[in-house]
Amino acid sequence: MNPKGLSELIALGEGFTTEFKRSSTSGLGREICAFANATGGTILLGVEDNGDLCGVANHNRLKSEIQSIARSADPPVAVEIESAGEVL
Repeated sequence: MNPKGLSELIALGEGFTTEFKRSSTSGLGREICAFANATGGTILLGVEDNGDLCGVANHNRLKSEIQSIARSADPPVAVEIESAGEVL
């Protein structure tokens, strides 16, 4: 995702298919499964609930955790992980 697309998505705010999370993967499994059982969606890590960017550190560790969460779902969930600056 490019910075302009990210800004536009954040400007739309959270909704049925968009969720903002600071940086913790706590509760992320629940969000991934909810989107997988619905129409899909986008989870932005590094974005406050109000849309302010807070960024995330250690992208590789977070990507690994996200993939592990998705694989451990029953059935496993396919996820696409992109980064735009400090946002995953």
